[in-house]
Amino acid sequence: MAGKRALVAAVVAVAGPVLAVLAWVGPAAAGFLSPVADRYEPGDEATLVGYVTPPPPGWEAEGPYMAFFKEVGPLSSQVRIGPLDVAEVDTPAGPSLRVSLVFRIPPDAAPGQYEVTYCDRACTGGLGDLAGSHPLNVGVAPAGPIVREWARNEPQIANLAPEAVVAGPNFRAPAADLRAQATSSSTTIALPPAVATTVPIPAPLPTVALEPPTAATSPAAGVTEGNGWFVVLGITLALACTAAVLVAMRPPPARVPVRA
Repeated sequence: MAGKRALVAAVVAVAGPVLAVLAWVGPAAAGFLSPVADRYEPGDEATLVGYVTPPPPGWEAEGPYMAFFKEVGPLSSQVRIGPLDVAEVDTPAGPSLRVSLVFRIPPDAAPGQYEVTYCDRACTGGLGDLAGSHPLNVGVAPAGPIVREWARNEPQIANLAPEAVVAGPNFRAPAADLRAQATSSSTTIALPPAVATTVPIPAPLPTVALEPPTAATSPAAGVTEGNGWFVVLGITLALACTAAVLVAMRPPPARVPVRA
């Protein structure tokens, strides 16, 4: 019995930390839709851009990809703001999906941090490793700098603040430097006409519950969609291990002497 208890305790001691690490780390870090401006005011038109490299197979069949606007936080309600614009483009890193969205911040949005989430037509997945958006600061100053993971020839670089940082494969530079390079080389991405489509928000704004599930969680949450099953698996195995320990440590029933 003592050996059995020691074995169970060892399994719990080893499995617990390992599962916790897997649930926290999960797969490789996801990309995000990044806003062009660091700060918006209620009623402003917001533009977001993100990239998926290379394009995931079969992405067109899963569209359209619907976007939602919500406050940062797991319990906040969200409003549907329209489909994402998705197009295959050539970048210095190779063929990629350029994902963009243009919409108007609700005029009655309270000051705070918001985000854009999205999902495919069936709301069962997304576009490769593209998560939701970086935080959108509405009526408040940014909590920190936003590093936009874009192609170096992204057209919206022309609308960034000069000091805004753009990063990609093998480069990281201020927007001012990238604009100077683009002027000398003329390598701006040629976009299809439908990419910069503005999506108006109806009034009054319809609010919906957090269903259907979105394809990505907030970057502030620290966990992306792909590692959700790690968390479930970790919790399930932890509960199973705990139950096994309790059963193993339960003392055997006392024997009642039988009288002749």
